[in-house]
Amino acid sequence: ETNKMKELRLLALECLSGSSESDFDSFIKGYFKCASQSDLIQLLEEYFGNNHSKLRAFREEALKVEKEKLNPDQEKVYKAAINRNLQVIAGPGSGKTHTLTLRIARLIQEEGINPQNILVLAYNRAVVIELRERLSKLFRDLGYYKLTKSLQVHTFHSYAKKILRLEGDSFNEWITLFISALENKEPLVRERIGTVRYIFVDEFQD
Repeated sequence: ETNKMKELRLLALECLSGSSESDFDSFIKGYFKCASQSDLIQLLEEYFGNNHSKLRAFREEALKVEKEKLNPDQEKVYKAAINRNLQVIAGPGSGKTHTLTLRIARLIQEEGINPQNILVLAYNRAVVIELRERLSKLFRDLGYYKLTKSLQVHTFHSYAKKILRLEGDSFNEWITLFISALENKEPLVRERIGTVRYIFVDEFQD
C-alpha cells in the first residue's frame, strides 16, 4: 500500500507538470487531501481523464505484476480465448476467484471491453460481497476508480429482481419469472439487460 501510494503521488506530480496553470491550485489542494490509493486515482481521473498516457502506463505495469504471480494453470485460464465458454474445475484454495477477477481485468484493460458488457454472478450474497471487495481492491491497485462503481456483480436472484423490477412477487418465483421473460423475448427485459456479452459465474456447481 505504501509503495503504491508513493508511485501514485509521483505519477500525480508528473501529470501536473504537463497540465495548464488554471488547474494547478485546485489540483494541489485535492492532492494533499488524498489519504488512499482510491483518492489519488479519483483525482488523476478527474483532472487528466481515464486514458491519460501515464495512467495507462501505470495500469499496464500493475497488471503485469499481478499476471506474474499466476501459476501455470491460472495463467492458462487467464489467457484463454474470450469468445468461447470456459469452465474451470479446481479445489478450494487454488485461486479460482483471484483468477476470475484477473480475467475480468484482462477483458477491460487488454481487450478494451466496456465494463457494462460484463456481468458477474454468484450463488449467494456472501460470495457477491467477497467478489465486490476483491474486484474493488484489484481495480484500485490497477489504477482505476470509476470502474469499481460500474461493475455488475449480483446473485442470480438479485439480478433477476433488478431486471424485472420485482416488488411483491415471492423470492422463489424470481428466477422462473426471469427465464419466462427471456424465453418470451420481452422488449423491456432485453433493453434492461442491455449490452451484457461476457458472463462470469463463481461457484458454478452451486
